[in-house]
Amino acid sequence: MIDHYKLQVAQGELAIAACLGDGELWERAMKKLSIAIGLPWYRRNTTTH
Repeated sequence: MIDHYKLQVAQGELAIAACLGDGELWERAMKKLSIAIGLPWYRRNTTTH
């Protein structure tokens, strides 16, 4: 389920980070965006065959 409030906050932070050219702020905002949209939607199989 998408948390629209958190999504809007993360998008705002992404816009600010892009304007400032701040890579660290951009990465933090991307993590918040991932949490807001509920990633990961699936889990990878980490076992090797």
